[in-house]
Amino acid sequence: MKRPSLLTLFACIVGAGISLHAQSAQDLGLSRGQTVYVSVYSNILTAPKGIPFSLEATLIIRNTDMTSGLTVTTVDFYDTEGQLVKKFFEQPVSLRPLETKHIYLPEKEARGG
Repeated sequence: MKRPSLLTLFACIVGAGISLHAQSAQDLGLSRGQTVYVSVYSNILTAPKGIPFSLEATLIIRNTDMTSGLTVTTVDFYDTEGQLVKKFFEQPVSLRPLETKHIYLPEKEARGG
């Protein structure tokens, strides 16, 4: 029995994903807003002593809609105690269709978690 090639398998997976996306997109209306929580770690603990190791991080906000813009009202960074460390936007930021916004958290930022 001949096994399907990797390219054929990939095409089937991509085709299934596109048809599922198209079907579910028709059922959805425009969102009037939502809150998205993203875990970002400014340090990790190294084994075996659990010594903190500082990290840098990049949050990428991507508008994947090809026709509609979106507005990001806030991007806030909190520590492990739930205290606000930093507000990244002073005012809402609008993203055009397919536009991307990068938010960089430098390695020296040790106040997070």
